[in-house]
Amino acid sequence: MAKRLDEEEILRSSYTKYEDPLVSISIGRQLAEISRRILRDIPDLVALFLIGGYARGEGSVLLRENGIVPLGDYDFLAITSYPHLHSSFPWLEDMRKRFRVQYHIGVSPIWKPLLPFLGRRIYWYEAKFGSRLLYGDGRVLDMIPIKDGSKIDLSEGFSLIFNRLMGLLQVFNPTYIESCVDTEERQHLIFQSVKVILSCGESLLLLNRKYHFSYEARSRRLLKSIGGYFGDLFQADPSLRKDYEKATNFKLKPDFEMYEDPVKLWFTAKQHALEALLFYARRTLRRTKALCAGYSYLPQVLLGSSKPNALDFIKFNWNSVRYVGSLGGVGKVGASYADVVRASICYLTLSMQEDGSIREELLDKALKQVEYILPTIDLKTHGKDLREKWRLARDAILFAWTLVRQ
Repeated sequence: MAKRLDEEEILRSSYTKYEDPLVSISIGRQLAEISRRILRDIPDLVALFLIGGYARGEGSVLLRENGIVPLGDYDFLAITSYPHLHSSFPWLEDMRKRFRVQYHIGVSPIWKPLLPFLGRRIYWYEAKFGSRLLYGDGRVLDMIPIKDGSKIDLSEGFSLIFNRLMGLLQVFNPTYIESCVDTEERQHLIFQSVKVILSCGESLLLLNRKYHFSYEARSRRLLKSIGGYFGDLFQADPSLRKDYEKATNFKLKPDFEMYEDPVKLWFTAKQHALEALLFYARRTLRRTKALCAGYSYLPQVLLGSSKPNALDFIKFNWNSVRYVGSLGGVGKVGASYADVVRASICYLTLSMQEDGSIREELLDKALKQVEYILPTIDLKTHGKDLREKWRLARDAILFAWTLVRQ
């Protein structure tokens, strides 16, 4: 039990696979400063945890002459005595820039009485078994009901891959195929591609109930599971094993020189994601006969296997009013909003070809899905060339995905 913030322990701890103590001290100082601010802003704090790769000593960081550059997110879980419905921490962005955290610093407050009712999600499993106590009573996480990684809901596999796939689409521009990418664009393409490849292996471990919170443990478990249950997937996608192992090595000790062609890697990651989604759908969804013809039928199967969900509907339209000022699609919806957006992500992904061409009929299907649930959005695609139309569709789908996930 850490009744106070033990800054000496934070500075002594290791957060990456690098053995250089200066790396740990640099990260520890940043985490300590953020933690002090959280304690000040949340007076009813019961416990504060660091979650994610840094909590497990597997954080992604670049080593530069002028200091470290954290590639992974700094994520904190704050258990509170009272509900915090609209918590906002505007100072996080200033700290992100000052500490050069490339993507995100997040604080997630959760009301203590809700802990016994949390679902069997990856997030709560990793929080319970793979977090690091910074302040308070660590035993509070024993209230989370999930027992181990084998109990994670299988629907999490879809959420995981689609979340990573949306990130992959977000950093891509069709012009990259013909033009050189700059250093920042190159790094974004590589980092998001690696995350997609990792999500493919992680979804497989969810299927055979071998998921673990550690990257290293997941890599070992996946390599032991190559044959048998996953045989047909690795026959269809034989390079996934090697690419997953390489992605794990990159995640633990990032080196962007490991990947020569970021655009080629982007398309490789995209292909792995489609193959993994096809495999996952065949084993978890209803009406999968159509999938025998390949992943081009995946959007139809997703929609055909889905059902309207009241909570999904309320959440989406609440966020739609909050961010757009109007309701989303309020007509008869034959599938959940999440699956409508997932179908649009599939169509958009399938539309982009490696030679730079775009299949307009698939792009139109992606637009049709997102326009159905966001009827007030004006995409202004008329008269646009296909590449600009693809980017507009991508941005609209990203917005709809944000409304689904908030």
